[in-house]
Amino acid sequence: MKAGDLVYGDWKEEFPDGDIMCSVGLIVCIEYPETHPELISVLWPDNTVEQLYADDVELL
Repeated sequence: MKAGDLVYGDWKEEFPDGDIMCSVGLIVCIEYPETHPELISVLWPDNTVEQLYADDVELL
């Protein structure tokens, strides 16, 4: 993963039948590349930035 990559994440269960909805975000910064998994900052469509571990998102 690197800054500028698009990722799936921000998982939400939206539908009664169990379908899950998610958002597409942009990695804006690798906060701690030496950690495993890496700590990254992701910009979401609602203009919020969230720090997450790399295994909490999936590359698009």
